[in-house]
Amino acid sequence: VEEMRVFRGGEEISLTKIEFELLRLFMENPGRVFTRDNLLNQVWGYDFCGEEKAVNIHIMNLRRKLHMDCIETIRGVGYRFAKN
Repeated sequence: VEEMRVFRGGEEISLTKIEFELLRLFMENPGRVFTRDNLLNQVWGYDFCGEEKAVNIHIMNLRRKLHMDCIETIRGVGYRFAKN
């Protein structure tokens, strides 16, 4: 079983499974822009029946928990992990 643990500055950050999967997807694809549909399909799965706004809420929570703005909003398109 794979551990789903994230640390920042030596401190463990508690993430939900969705937040963790979003972060993993972004970190594995730095600079790639994901539309909300891309994220819903890749993280939630094709059978997700909820609102696209769910993506916005999880991104907002992830930014807050990480205490950093490493996930950029690309207006009218989606999100990407900042290439630093």
